[in-house]
Amino acid sequence: ENHHIMKASTLWHFCRLLAAAPAYRDRQFDDGYRAAEHEAAWTAYAEEYLAQRARKGLFVEMANCGYGVHTLKGIYNFHDFGPPLLRQRARMLLDLYFATWAQEQLNGVRGGGKSRVYQSGTDRRGEGQVGAFMWFYLGLGRPRPPTQELATVATSSYRLPMVVMDLALDTAGRGVYEVRDRSPGLAEDGHFANPHYRLRTDDGGILRYSFCTPEFILGLPIVAARPHRDWTLISSQNTWRGVIFAGHPDARIVPQVFAPGYGNTYNQQWGIQHRGTMITQQLPRELTVGSSGIMRVWFSHAGLRQRTQVGEWACVETDGAYAAVRPARSTFSWSESDDRLGGDWMVLEDGFAPVILEVAARSAYPSVGAFHAAIAAQTLIWSGDRLDYTGLAGDTLTFHADCSASPEVNGKPVDCSPAKVFDSPFVQSDWDSGLVTISKGERRLVLDFRADATEGR
Repeated sequence: ENHHIMKASTLWHFCRLLAAAPAYRDRQFDDGYRAAEHEAAWTAYAEEYLAQRARKGLFVEMANCGYGVHTLKGIYNFHDFGPPLLRQRARMLLDLYFATWAQEQLNGVRGGGKSRVYQSGTDRRGEGQVGAFMWFYLGLGRPRPPTQELATVATSSYRLPMVVMDLALDTAGRGVYEVRDRSPGLAEDGHFANPHYRLRTDDGGILRYSFCTPEFILGLPIVAARPHRDWTLISSQNTWRGVIFAGHPDARIVPQVFAPGYGNTYNQQWGIQHRGTMITQQLPRELTVGSSGIMRVWFSHAGLRQRTQVGEWACVETDGAYAAVRPARSTFSWSESDDRLGGDWMVLEDGFAPVILEVAARSAYPSVGAFHAAIAAQTLIWSGDRLDYTGLAGDTLTFHADCSASPEVNGKPVDCSPAKVFDSPFVQSDWDSGLVTISKGERRLVLDFRADATEGR
């Protein structure tokens, strides 16, 4: 995806330069068209591309802070050098992207479901390029040399709108809330890989669910248990799910299917979450690519302390939260980190057992002992391959470990294609409507990507 938009923006800009150059503007390309005609066609394409991304869930390389910045660079160029409508739509898409980023981050570190997050370490560190942008915009993080995409940001005329700045900076004021955003990912039949990805435009198939608090953000991409060929590879590659914590940029717990040689896995997990309770499981080998069959859970050293085993649970605490993890069947062992990132792996004896992750604010319990007592009292009910588990917040999650049915929350099957494409207290939009509202308190911004829109900030 990032290659696609870099190519499109470069060709658009090159045609724009040729059309303005007396030596080239009247010359024909091999197809018989002149540079100005190519520029007009690329402009129309880019305008529609930006509108479609807003209508249907932003990017396939979802919430990615590495590849995603290469995509953003092309959009910045549309904003800074495009004609009025292209500039307007690029600005609005940047507004939307940064609003979704702002509501899912703690001190510049984004949580929630992601794709294309490699196993070599970036999934276990909090520094990302999008977060680095925020030193220029918000004073968050630390200054870095303005190279590559940072040079684009430093020299662009784009600025964050006030409502997005408010969202990003007022962590406590955002409160406790859920985010449900749809993302594109399903492929048209037979077009799931290079050189020609073709996305389904009727349904992306992914619901990004995040539970956000000032102390932690827990989230994952919720998907059906499908064969890997149903998904574009850039969507299903190395998906990220887990929890980040306030207090340290690297503080996190991350369930991960191990890829030999730190390679790529595709379509490796599925799961369900409601509020502070998550269940995730490695998909059967016949549905995946690159999986070793080994399921493990990363516990960072940074930000986490007091690791204690309470029955079948491994419990830790941070300055603001408690967390507990266990396999839903069989046992686990511990393995020290095989790199210098500082952490330990919980390695499941049964690589296909569901993993249960519970996270709660410290303020919900009078003491760590009270949290341990609550965790010790949790029960799992297995009926064949069906798991019924009632989390600490009182919600019952039903999970079919044989992939025979969709997961359920309080008896209702999860819907990966709800009516809203963006659904949180701060970002609202109906699927394919082209009309997005970003709000916080008295601040409100309406983005209109419809064909007849004449929106202006």
